[in-house]
Amino acid sequence: TYKNVEKDSIEAIYKFPLHEAAAVCGFEAEIDGKKTIKGIAKEAKQAAQEYDEAIQ
Repeated sequence: TYKNVEKDSIEAIYKFPLHEAAAVCGFEAEIDGKKTIKGIAKEAKQAAQEYDEAIQ
């Protein structure tokens, strides 16, 4: 569990060890027990471009 106590948003990188035959098909995070963020697995280049556009 991590809690950002600062006023500014931060960028976090989470790394999870997976078996070599495993695949990620989605992601879900709960914020303060209220807000749920759902992620979608996408091709890496497309995902990086969309992320860069979203944080500008």
